[in-house]
Amino acid sequence: MTAAPTFDRLADLVDGRTFRPGDPDYPGNTPWNCAVRTRPGAVVCATSATDIAATVRYAGDRGLRVAV
Repeated sequence: MTAAPTFDRLADLVDGRTFRPGDPDYPGNTPWNCAVRTRPGAVVCATSATDIAATVRYAGDRGLRVAV
């Protein structure tokens, strides 16, 4: 069994807001493509290229996929 990824440290690495399922403002329920059902483990509202780089690095280090 593979452990579910945790995103606890991700919020500390970016300046933008981060959301996870269960957060009141979690935007993962808003589909941008209704043909594909998704439920992201985290949503990052990046405010800079540095936020994007940190998020991609965080995901890469953990073998997670990233969508933009």
